[in-house]
Amino acid sequence: MATTTIQALTAVLATDLDDTATVPVANSVGNTRKATIAQLRTQLNAPAQTFPATVTFSSATLSIAVAATISSSVSNTGRLQITGGSAVDEGANILLHGPGHGTLPSTIVFRAGTGEIARFRNNHLAMGTTDLEAWHSTYRAMQLGTHSAIMFGATTTGIWTMENAYYDAAWKYRTTAGASLHRQTGGEHAFWVAASGTIDTAITWQTGLTISNIGVVSTGAPASVLSATAGDLVLPYTKAIRSANSGGTGTVQLIALDAAAVSIGGATSTVATGTAIRTVQFTGAIAAAAANGGLMYQYIDAGTVYFVVHHGALRYRVAMTSF
Repeated sequence: MATTTIQALTAVLATDLDDTATVPVANSVGNTRKATIAQLRTQLNAPAQTFPATVTFSSATLSIAVAATISSSVSNTGRLQITGGSAVDEGANILLHGPGHGTLPSTIVFRAGTGEIARFRNNHLAMGTTDLEAWHSTYRAMQLGTHSAIMFGATTTGIWTMENAYYDAAWKYRTTAGASLHRQTGGEHAFWVAASGTIDTAITWQTGLTISNIGVVSTGAPASVLSATAGDLVLPYTKAIRSANSGGTGTVQLIALDAAAVSIGGATSTVATGTAIRTVQFTGAIAAAAANGGLMYQYIDAGTVYFVVHHGALRYRVAMTSF
């Protein structure tokens, strides 16, 4: 009776037979050949099979036993390639690098031919670039091209979208250029900016804008605050609302569309009373003509345009009429 199963081979080998004794062994299609006990013991106890550099299988399907492993023969320094083409580097292919590989340790590289599409290492992904940064292990990152990236917490909340930045326990520049970042965490949005810096050196962020999880908008440092509840714009000391025009030629205009009086400069006096559309206008060229810090503005009350000059403790109001 030909032996066809591992169990049958084990039973044969367990008997007290000389190594030169032969037994018939049947293959999957019923053909039988004789093998010595020594040959059977070698095959049954053989280590992982080693193939030559190129192996061609005539069958369309390669079946591997459960828990079997395909591995490189050069310990943990090797590289294994799986390709969809009929030759090396043809069609879609994947390169699997061992942990001791000299240039790409523990890295999976996805390619089309020899052109790289993406690489994956230590839970971080890079697409459109081969320069995968050493991101911090607390986070997961996806690099998009040479400048853009998305980072998120592996077990914590928070997501960061950024340009020209990466985090490896400190924020650093990916290239020599400026950087920007949008952070979302705890329901808060924060927008950070940084001037140009040198590649792989530390970034010093400046907060450009913050939106709290109750809708309060803050800008700058120290920040001005726009409260969604009160509707007020509160400026910190030494800050100002100003025109971007240079040379004192700009104009800043404040308009009140209700019946309330408009206060100027924190003084107790008001511009006008009664139902009106009030316009307070600060014009650089005119204000420069008022010596010693004079303030000029105009407003409209009941259809009449008034021109007002503040100078020290004095205030002058002129009704504008045609002549």
